[in-house]
Amino acid sequence: MRTLYDLYRCVYKACMLGGGRAIVAVPKRSSASASTTTIAAAVCWYPPRKRITVVNALRSGMLRCIMNWGIDGFKRMSKEYSVVTHGVFQQAFNSKAMEIQATESWKQRMYKRKSKLILQESDSWYLQLMFSSKSYEGRGLMSTLIREGHAYIQSVTPGIPITLDASSSRSRDRYMHLGYELMENQTIIGAGKATSTGIAPSKHNPVPSTELTGVPYWCMVNWKPVISEEDKPRNPDS
Repeated sequence: MRTLYDLYRCVYKACMLGGGRAIVAVPKRSSASASTTTIAAAVCWYPPRKRITVVNALRSGMLRCIMNWGIDGFKRMSKEYSVVTHGVFQQAFNSKAMEIQATESWKQRMYKRKSKLILQESDSWYLQLMFSSKSYEGRGLMSTLIREGHAYIQSVTPGIPITLDASSSRSRDRYMHLGYELMENQTIIGAGKATSTGIAPSKHNPVPSTELTGVPYWCMVNWKPVISEEDKPRNPDS
């Protein structure tokens, strides 16, 4: 559990340091628990052209994660996973060749006043990580946070896709229900090096080669995030 906490702490802190958007859901406080704050669920988003950097990862406690995972685990996460995932993303964007009208702010900041853009993977929003506490599963918090994120994204960068990678078939199916589609049927890292749950063989824990199938996950994209009327930002004066 401590290893998972260290990872979440590192990812969310790096997100905030790197210009990302970290949102948490907390239950309503009772008088008995007014002095404590419980995080029921959380999500972190990276805007277009912003992603986690080595400097921010180190500032956020990555060294502790390296100690938890070991050097080999860190290499798989930082190199193989990142390269494979974003390669799948870019291939999907190249195939889609999605064109979008550039807003004035985008033209000024990133695209040298071009009126139309062919979007690249780095132009998308990226849902870096999402979790909910076991005690609060099944209460619709994931859907609530996703809808809130969609509403915000459409208010600041309308028409921009969202990318993510789902780590389980369960989360994959939930994202599909929310409008995301698969970029490929399944992506695998660590084939020949780890089991489907990420366990690598060692002297004290030998694993048959037939079980070293690698870790499956699912690269996904929502090309046109849709928000309902109730999720749209409201004018405080209306």
